[in-house]
Amino acid sequence: AEFPAGLVDAGESSADAALRELREETGYSGTVRSVSDIGFVDPYKSTENYRTAFLEVDGDAPENRDPRPERDAEENMQVVLVPLGNVLASLKALNRARGCIVEAKLLAFAQGQAFERLMFG
Repeated sequence: AEFPAGLVDAGESSADAALRELREETGYSGTVRSVSDIGFVDPYKSTENYRTAFLEVDGDAPENRDPRPERDAEENMQVVLVPLGNVLASLKALNRARGCIVEAKLLAFAQGQAFERLMFG
């Protein structure tokens, strides 16, 4: 399991790339709420980096009622919507039901959400 993600094309902003990847991988359209500063996967071993874009998707919008991904032929993925309230529980359920592995950035998001709930209710 992972968030929609991909490379930023030449001449494209991180925000535009996030919207394009969302559309290509899920079929949904959204609005960019914010884009993070650059983060490094492992700064001591690699220059590989990323930005996280926070998008809002209105599931009731006409363009999102029947989403159709625009994936490349070699991309084999399935869109799974999970309740935002407890992403970690949803990921654990996916792992039990399907043996789903979780990408590190999605797991960190889910664990941060669970930590906030633990500390602040």
